Amino acid sequence: MKKDRNPSAEAAELRRRAEARLRAAATKGAPARTAADTQRLVHEVQVHQIELEMQNEELRQSRAEAEAGLERYSELYDFAPVGYLTLGRDGAIRQVNLTGARLLGVERVRLPGRRFGAFVGAPDRANFKAFLEKVFASQAQEVCEVTLLKEGKGPLNVHITATVSQDGQECRAMMADITERKQLENAQLFLLQCGWSASGEDFFESLARYLAETLDMDYVCIDRLEGDGLTAKTVAIYFDGKFEDNLAYALKDTPCGDVVGKTICAFPRDVRHLFPRDVALQEMVAESYLGTTLWGSRGQPIGLIAVIGRQPRADLHLEEAILKVVAIRAAGELERRQAEAETERLASFPMLNPRPIVEVDVAGHVHFCNPAAERMLPDLCQRGLGHPWLAGWEPMMENLCEARSKQMVREVPVGEKWYQQTMHLVEDDQRVRIYGADITARKQASEELLKAYAEVEKRVVERTAELVTSNKDLELEIVHRKQAEAALRNKTIELKEKAIGLEEANAALKVLLKQREGDKIELEEKVLLNVNQLIIPYLGKLKRRKLDAKQKAHVDILESNLNEIVSPFTRSLSSKFLRLSHTELEVSNLIQQGKNTKEIAEIMNLAESTIDFHRNNIREKLGVKNKKISLKTYLFSLR
Repeated sequence: MKKDRNPSAEAAELRRRAEARLRAAATKGAPARTAADTQRLVHEVQVHQIELEMQNEELRQSRAEAEAGLERYSELYDFAPVGYLTLGRDGAIRQVNLTGARLLGVERVRLPGRRFGAFVGAPDRANFKAFLEKVFASQAQEVCEVTLLKEGKGPLNVHITATVSQDGQECRAMMADITERKQLENAQLFLLQCGWSASGEDFFESLARYLAETLDMDYVCIDRLEGDGLTAKTVAIYFDGKFEDNLAYALKDTPCGDVVGKTICAFPRDVRHLFPRDVALQEMVAESYLGTTLWGSRGQPIGLIAVIGRQPRADLHLEEAILKVVAIRAAGELERRQAEAETERLASFPMLNPRPIVEVDVAGHVHFCNPAAERMLPDLCQRGLGHPWLAGWEPMMENLCEARSKQMVREVPVGEKWYQQTMHLVEDDQRVRIYGADITARKQASEELLKAYAEVEKRVVERTAELVTSNKDLELEIVHRKQAEAALRNKTIELKEKAIGLEEANAALKVLLKQREGDKIELEEKVLLNVNQLIIPYLGKLKRRKLDAKQKAHVDILESNLNEIVSPFTRSLSSKFLRLSHTELEVSNLIQQGKNTKEIAEIMNLAESTIDFHRNNIREKLGVKNKKISLKTYLFSLR
């Protein structure tokens, strides 16, 4: 730090010292001086004084510049991004900058006097001791890498470069944090070794455990994206120190859904609150999350890696770097497994094909037979070109090589069976792939078909001759039928004319019969009505008079005969009149004659109230009670 100085105090101190020296010189008895000497001496003293003042100003300026430079270099030393230390021969710390104190994890004021070796991990202490001895033993720059132990934190890897001082009593060291580089190197070393070890452990399970232990995470899952990109299926799950069964899940409403399509997706804290619908996050009380997409060779997302912790993280920079390194290898491994699965799937086609498939080189040596070929052609490999399956091989090869499509089809007999061969020439391998199909049944069917065709042709000739004869007979029959049809048409016309006449006569008869029936019904109703209205009432009056037995018998006979006469007519009389009594019929007859209530009462010797009573009954039985209609008019309408 820059120290404050007082220029006036320094000048006073300098004057005091000069006066003291001058008095000491005067006491030695110097010879007397003349006035000219004195004048000259005063002039020299004045000039010398001015020179001294100028030198003093230059010194003060140089001192200020030196102090500024010292302050600047002190700041560079203290705030350098690497740690600077001064160590004694015994390894004791004599001086350290702020970065060095931060790397050691101890306050700067507490470090001087402490041995640096106490901060070095036990496995590296011997190496550090040898390194320190080597530094003091030579004038060259020496380097080493050690692991530092920090209270409450993980180990720290540092790179130390040191040189001895000129006096050989101390060395100056530079210390750089290489923890991230070391972990990346360890990750690369793990990826190089993983998959080549003899342990036989699955790559993805090894990777999941490695990430959980290296990154200090509680949950690691490595997923493969399904076809729609909206669901994922895990290939490895490592949770709380053990592996769990793989499962498929939907990416919606999960942080993994945000990862897909991104290089890195990080949530240092509160991840379970950001995704409240993710049940797994809630159950494990997750706080931090880091995920990366696994990209395929064509640039499409094929999977993802996610690491989850129960503790929040202040910085995920190192974890992101490691995840980026392992993601490349994991994507390659995932794509390789997918390719192997696809290869196995494609390779199963010829093995499961129920038809024979054979691969032969251009010289006729058999190199491959699928199970169907081995079953159908058991001696093909032993017989080679001598087998009927490869009959005519040389001319067939010439034709196949000349063909533009390098493909041809032929049929060959093998024993009692026939096969159709579809042959493809693979020019790069100089081999021919033969795909066979058993066409024995088709051949037999073709032969049967040819026989049947010949038989049909024979029958066609015979049938043609029969048809010619039949056609002649039919032509003659057609002539006769045409003549019969002409006669039939004439007869039909005559019958239609007669039918029309009969229909007209029938219609006229129906009209006459209907009119006759109406007249008959009308006559019957009039007769019956007149009897009931004009005769029956008066017979009733006669019966009520005082008659002797003979007269009464005559009246009964008369009434009985009248009933006998009109009984056939009663079925056709209106049902409304049949419901009326004799008195009501008599009243209705007088109403039709235009008689009023008073006149009717006088004629029938009844009270007017009785006539009104009968009039109401008549209205009720005829259905016109309480209706605004004339009873006389209504009775006339019923006739």
